[in-house]
Formats: sequence, C-alpha cells, structure tokens
Amino acid sequence: MPRSGSKLWNIECTDEGCRGCKKRSDTNPRYKTCTKLGGQIIFAEVNRSAGDATFSMSKRMGMRWLPGVRSKIMKRQTKAGKVICGICHKPIKFHRDKKIRYVSKSGKEHIESPPIDHYNDDWIVRLRRLETKSAFIQASLTRQHQLKLAIYNAEPLRITCRSCNLGRPKC
Repeated sequence: MPRSGSKLWNIECTDEGCRGCKKRSDTNPRYKTCTKLGGQIIFAEVNRSAGDATFSMSKRMGMRWLPGVRSKIMKRQTKAGKVICGICHKPIKFHRDKKIRYVSKSGKEHIESPPIDHYNDDWIVRLRRLETKSAFIQASLTRQHQLKLAIYNAEPLRITCRSCNLGRPKC
C-alpha cells in the first residue's frame, strides 16, 4: 500500500531494454538505481495529467544551453554596442551583467538572461524530425539525450526581447 503523500513518477533508466515505467517515491528518484532493470535512473518526472499543458517540454527533457552559446549569439547580434532583438530589431534593455529585468503580475521582480529563440525550424519541429530517424530510434537513452542536446544548441538561434519571444507563434 503506497504511503500517503508519496508521488507517482514516470522514470527511464540507462538499461537498453528500458521503455519507461512508473515508481512511487517521496523524493525525486533521478540518479538512483532502477528496481526493475538495475540501470541508473536518468529521467524522472512527476506523473501529470494529459491536460497539463503548462509543463515545459525543454525542462522535462533536461535540455540546456551549452557554455558559450548565448555569448556567441549576443556578440553576433550586437550593433553599436547594443544587443538587437532578432525579431523586432530594437535594442534589448539590460539590467546588470547582460540580464533583463521585469516585474511579473504578482509584483515579483525577475532578473534572467534574455531568451534564445529557435527559428527556421522551431525546436519542436527539429525534435520531431530527429525522432523519426532510425539512428535515433536505435540509440541508447544516453545517446538519444546527446543527440537531442546537439540539435537543441544547433543554429539557427537568435536572442530576442522577452515580449517578442512570448508573443510569437510557436508550432
């Protein structure tokens, strides 16, 4: 009988035969040993309803920008000492240390790096194309993650102002 308060997790491990399963745990089981196949758990997310559209796909897959990607794009988009938005072509206003600042509806101040935008094709289009290739399908989970990370950081990329990135249609 599961303890009250424990969460149901969707997990995947490094074992070649792993097709994903569920595990009940109070804490995130990532990097622990899978009790079913014995591999290290490399993916764990709380089991969510199908309608939970607010959960970020990039966070779910552990995607991240590799070191130097943002600075390379910012250098390329700098004109007369100002970083120009790749969509509206207006200068991006920075706060400190090349960070943007905004106040959310709740009144909380946020300071973050300017968003990087995938275009020609969007990230989801790139991912769908990769997932249909036989080399990806036959690869181990670790190799699949490496391939996803490579296309996540592949050009074309651009720095955008926050309002342009949030306002543009995504696939």
